[in-house]
Amino acid sequence: MSINYNPDNKPEITTEMIDLAKKLNLQLVHIVCDEEHAQVGDVAGLSFITMTPFLPRPGDQIILEDGRTYQIKQIYFIQSQINGHLGLMPNIYSILLQG
Repeated sequence: MSINYNPDNKPEITTEMIDLAKKLNLQLVHIVCDEEHAQVGDVAGLSFITMTPFLPRPGDQIILEDGRTYQIKQIYFIQSQINGHLGLMPNIYSILLQG
């Protein structure tokens, strides 16, 4: 899965990602990791598409491979084109706790 450091980019969902998630009975989600006081134009955050067996809830924590810990603040759904079809992509917004 690719990591995106540009907040203006939309996440890219490939057919391979959809097929693998379906095969493993997992859900594709868009994770947004941000810093609490980041300003527009800051390159402080990152986002990525990943697979999960369930949608996390606000208050849950995400620990990235580099050791940074984020707390989920909000989950929202964005209408997306997925292989030419309309779909709703879960977007999980989180804030840096430590890193």
